[in-house]
Amino acid sequence: MGRAVLFDKIDFLKKAYAPEKFPKDVLNFTMLECGFISEVTIDENTLDLRCIGNIDGFGIIELFSHAIHVLDKNGAMNLINSSSNVDKALFEAGFFTELVRKYPGKVFFTQNVTGSGGEVEALIPITYVGYKGAERIALENAIGRMRDFSYHEDLLGAFSWMIGELADNAHTHSKGPCHILVTSERDEFQRRVLKICVTDKGAGIPFTLKKNPRFAKLSDEKALVTAFRPHVSGWAEKYRRGKGLSDVAALTAGSRSLLRVESAELGLFMNFSNLGNIERYPPSTRVPGTRFCIQLSDGPVERVSREEIDRLVEETVD
Repeated sequence: MGRAVLFDKIDFLKKAYAPEKFPKDVLNFTMLECGFISEVTIDENTLDLRCIGNIDGFGIIELFSHAIHVLDKNGAMNLINSSSNVDKALFEAGFFTELVRKYPGKVFFTQNVTGSGGEVEALIPITYVGYKGAERIALENAIGRMRDFSYHEDLLGAFSWMIGELADNAHTHSKGPCHILVTSERDEFQRRVLKICVTDKGAGIPFTLKKNPRFAKLSDEKALVTAFRPHVSGWAEKYRRGKGLSDVAALTAGSRSLLRVESAELGLFMNFSNLGNIERYPPSTRVPGTRFCIQLSDGPVERVSREEIDRLVEETVD
């Protein structure tokens, strides 16, 4: 992507933490198979990126969310890396660049990363969205590039709406700001897919939803699932809000694709590649805030009604 390398090799960290022998089993950080960040943690401030075998947009936004939490809490982040394809994917996605921009002088690593590579192409590298609408310039540039490479118009429409909706949610419900990441990748069948990632540091979906007295007595687990039902919101009923997340799920279903959301130390995986199912799972990192990653296939997006999504969510809640 032509971005400058903004960091230097830290020799003392390499000597202290990086023996030549590979330290642990290799883990995958992808939408279909995601390890726990605790398994690549050396100490509270140090992650060993050499332990990661494969990574995609979802895994990148997970690592980024964890890293900014550590930096906010402790003021420093050590990254053990080895200029692997994983490192190149992280560089392509703007992981190193945004960390160093946001926390100058506080991010240390063991190897220089000199270029992009691997199977991740960043259409929007990790980008700070500090106010409502700030994502629009990056979005317009990405859509221009996607049209040049003949992405389906249905995909462009779904992608454009989702980015705006999720970024707006982060500012409306979580009081902003947020970061966005959009990558172009290949799925397990080598089909071209888009991965749309948004992360914020707010109070989380369950807390926000339960501010509405109608949902105050729900458990966090039920609140997270219930948020995807239509006409459900943390706002009072008179504002008639609460269709956005239901529509996000409907578009994902129309693309026969995947959605992951993590919030309040909880995770949901929605798999619409076949008949559709929703599974709860423990997230790979338990940092505050909410993280979305939606995979959309390059092709037509079928119309799926809110009522169909509601029936699926209702089965999960019950």
